[in-house]
Amino acid sequence: MVNLAGEWLLKTWCLGLAVLMWSTVVSFAEPMRFESVSDGGNLNSCCWIVAEGEITSETPATFEKFLQEEENPSQLIRMVGNGEDIESGLSLGRLIRQNGFHTEIGLSAVYFEPWYEEVEGGECIGACAYAFLGGEVRSIPEGSLFGVTPAIDMSLISDTDTRVLNTADLRRQQIEGQILTGRIVEYIRDMNVGANLYALAVSVQPGSGARMLTEDELNELDIQTAGDVAGPWTAIASGDGLTAYAAARNTGRELAIVCILGDYAISLAYPEGNLSGIIDLRDVVGPEFILKTDTTQVKVRNWSVNSTDYGPFILALTTKVGAVAIANAKSVHPVSLRSLPRAYSTPFQMLYSFPKITGDSRLPVRVLEVCRNE
Repeated sequence: MVNLAGEWLLKTWCLGLAVLMWSTVVSFAEPMRFESVSDGGNLNSCCWIVAEGEITSETPATFEKFLQEEENPSQLIRMVGNGEDIESGLSLGRLIRQNGFHTEIGLSAVYFEPWYEEVEGGECIGACAYAFLGGEVRSIPEGSLFGVTPAIDMSLISDTDTRVLNTADLRRQQIEGQILTGRIVEYIRDMNVGANLYALAVSVQPGSGARMLTEDELNELDIQTAGDVAGPWTAIASGDGLTAYAAARNTGRELAIVCILGDYAISLAYPEGNLSGIIDLRDVVGPEFILKTDTTQVKVRNWSVNSTDYGPFILALTTKVGAVAIANAKSVHPVSLRSLPRAYSTPFQMLYSFPKITGDSRLPVRVLEVCRNE
């Protein structure tokens, strides 16, 4: 077998997450609380802020008090919650942005007093969803959900219901609704989120539950920003091999599909990174892991870490079927076959995840077809 790691020093990297569904809004019995927690490790990634509960009119002030009393809080806020007080959600989101926090949707639980661990899943709905948008970097891991609910009854905005307009009290509510609409639209713009988010929110019928956004919607509206978007695809030839690669928009990372003499590999390269840290990560993850795409799962094996003039470079072997699956993928993210401590799970996700791959998949698929026919 050809030694792909030694023969192919190109560039690259991998990706993904989310699901479309309607959900009954989970009710939190207590107002949102804030607490600095740790999993017991000594890395920055071992600490985070828990934000959990219902957002009420008191929540922004509660968060401000928390910041005043907390010394050197973590940069990451891990959120789950709901709330009908959208204006308080907007205020909390602006405080989050002003203080430079990152936000992530997910549960936290004590695993051994006083240490916490991340728990898969969790919902951020209604006012919580708007507050979440305040994060300078926003992450929605697999199993977590972002949902919108109607901020106002749209009949109060419409002139078609004369019964509403003939009632002075409801007329006042109509004006207040219009003001809130303006504030929401302005907030969405200030948080660099797609304006269509508000259209999705007002499309929800009162009483029907929350509208959970799909992975495509989360990426298209720039709600999830922790990952990177790759594309379009480019093809190159080198020696006995062919490669299709897609560069990431923000970080310069590259995801490549490599075919050499009938062997297939997925390469991952990035211009910045701690080589020794990645080697440590490889030792913890083990020789195999899964790349989960929007449609299937691909097992990669015998992944190696190398240093090049470009930066750290990773090569992982796969099968012909696996290579084709990655070529057709619209998103990819890694899944470890081992249980990882938090100190390694977050770097593992950040290192290999792309929430979206753009461009025409026919090019990488054609590269693989040509390679197979040689």
